[in-house]
Amino acid sequence: SPSHPVARALIATAGVPIAAPSANKFGHVSPTLASHVLDDLGLEDVWVVDPSLGNDVDTQVQDSVCKVGVESTVAKIEMNPDDRGSITILRHGAISSQSIRDSLDRAALS
Repeated sequence: SPSHPVARALIATAGVPIAAPSANKFGHVSPTLASHVLDDLGLEDVWVVDPSLGNDVDTQVQDSVCKVGVESTVAKIEMNPDDRGSITILRHGAISSQSIRDSLDRAALS
């Protein structure tokens, strides 16, 4: 989940799940800093939250670095006629298929 407080506040306020595209153009390297997004999408109609523009730059820049520099894991969840679900990983990313299996086991949904 996002670690930036603005992203977390938007999700909490929305009150519904949110899916969002990557902050980079197709085929480009995943950004890990706000400046990477601006370098890639700066001429597009985008809004980038850059905490490094605050008062305590060193602390905020340290906190603003993405912890994982890979794409998101994308999964398709389907319910079968027998009330059993299936999950298909469409794109592997930061969350492994084993982590998904473990989470389902802990929730008694496997």
